[in-house]
Amino acid sequence: MAFDAKTGKKKWPKVSDFRAEECVFSRDGRLACIRRGADRATSEIGFIDAGSGQVTGTRTIAGGENPTGPALVSAGKGFLVTTKQFVHKDAHYALTLTWFSSDGSRTWEHKPPPGFDDPALSEAGNVVAVRDFGRRVQVYALDSGDLVYDSTEDLKNTPSRISSPLVEVAPVRTGFAVSIRGDAKTVTVYDSKGTRRGVIEGVVLAFMPQGSEGDLIPVEGTDDDHQRTLGVASTVTFEVVAATPSRDSVIREQILGERFLVGLRSGRDEDWLDFDTQSPTRTRSIAAGPTVLLAFDGTRGFFADRAGSNSGVPYLFACDLASGRQVWEIGNAGGEEREYEFVGP
Repeated sequence: MAFDAKTGKKKWPKVSDFRAEECVFSRDGRLACIRRGADRATSEIGFIDAGSGQVTGTRTIAGGENPTGPALVSAGKGFLVTTKQFVHKDAHYALTLTWFSSDGSRTWEHKPPPGFDDPALSEAGNVVAVRDFGRRVQVYALDSGDLVYDSTEDLKNTPSRISSPLVEVAPVRTGFAVSIRGDAKTVTVYDSKGTRRGVIEGVVLAFMPQGSEGDLIPVEGTDDDHQRTLGVASTVTFEVVAATPSRDSVIREQILGERFLVGLRSGRDEDWLDFDTQSPTRTRSIAAGPTVLLAFDGTRGFFADRAGSNSGVPYLFACDLASGRQVWEIGNAGGEEREYEFVGP
């Protein structure tokens, strides 16, 4: 069922005929929902007119025997469905990526080799990347499914003295960036078609970075005292625009607009370090404690107690990143778990 977000009035005359388990809007404003099939080896995606609730079409997705998922996300002017199946002989999960145009008329499917992890994408950059825990990456064009990059050839050119090079990829608005951790610290920047655009010297990509709709990427390097630094680099200027030294273990690095958040762990303590990419010397600790970052709306970061489960969290709070001030909270750390859904941008 759909409701007007401002008035709360029903937008559809009746409940949708498609039994939905998860729904998302595409970048061009179309609605799709997904559900497991009757035999669990398949899933169904339904395309629904957002104005009337009418189902305009359905498609079936084969997921293999006992798949996990499916996961549905917005993917440019379309939708990406990811299913995973455990391959016992390889002791890895095998992904199936299926993309549909927003009206369901076009589709492509890829099955990367077993071991590749969940996809990271940039809708603005029109790319989706998969990676094998640092051993290999592949990048596809969202709208066509064309393979635009495979790290196999680059890894062949890695010096033989580097026994286990680590390769990382970051989808961004301008395309994507790749780094191979070896003796040279460089990040190579490509456009959305896989054409090399430039190189960022002195840094490598952070571990398993998320996809971004902007131009910045999280990077790691070393300072003059040979201490590790965490920072941000631009895929437009090919320069590091902000960096800060850190001795703590990194839980997660996330670029949020013009700010850079790093989740750190020192012993049993956890903390989020926030600094402004426009004023790199300004850093601030926020959201201390065992917390996880859920989302960002352009102004506020939304956090939850890490003790939550897949069905909900006991404690939610929001911080204004410009001031570092907590602006609201719901629940308490030892309380009842609450489900949540973000419906804004």
